[in-house]
Amino acid sequence: MIIEAALEIVQDRNQRVRIIDLCTGSGCIAISLAKELAGAHVIATDASENALAVARENTRDHGVADRIRYLEGDLFEPLKELDIRGQIDIIVSNPPYVRESDLPALQSEVKDYEPLMALIAGPEGTEMAQRIIKHATEYLKKNGALIMEMGLGQSEALTRMTEATGAYGKPEVLKDLAGIERVIVAKKL
Repeated sequence: MIIEAALEIVQDRNQRVRIIDLCTGSGCIAISLAKELAGAHVIATDASENALAVARENTRDHGVADRIRYLEGDLFEPLKELDIRGQIDIIVSNPPYVRESDLPALQSEVKDYEPLMALIAGPEGTEMAQRIIKHATEYLKKNGALIMEMGLGQSEALTRMTEATGAYGKPEVLKDLAGIERVIVAKKL
């Protein structure tokens, strides 16, 4: 859904577009956007060195290594040295969004095989999203879009957080095929 939302924003697939992918993990979002958008240049960050190693290998396998740059670090931290503030068209993220207390109830195929840092966001489950919402405005261009996956029942809280910044227009919440509110899209004013 993140990729579909980004593709709706970019009308010309050959147009030059600068994208940041936060919490890239295996790189699937960054790679998909680079493959779909011939003019895309992506900077992808992740706090896990192991995840980035997998992402780099996947990127080479898909032939888009010349348009994706991977940086290790927490969210926007590795971007601070780059001169890209106010120049980004789209920020995408599938951040951790599970509450600590919900870990025991997760499906075993998730909790037993996914690294905890890729799942747990904190006591409320919205801690990572809140940090992304706050700092994305520093990097996005005017009308640039933040597109982020969210957990079940987080739509109202993330909408409030987005609106409270005063930096975004009214966010759009997208539902998945099961009718669950899954992705928030907010455009910078």
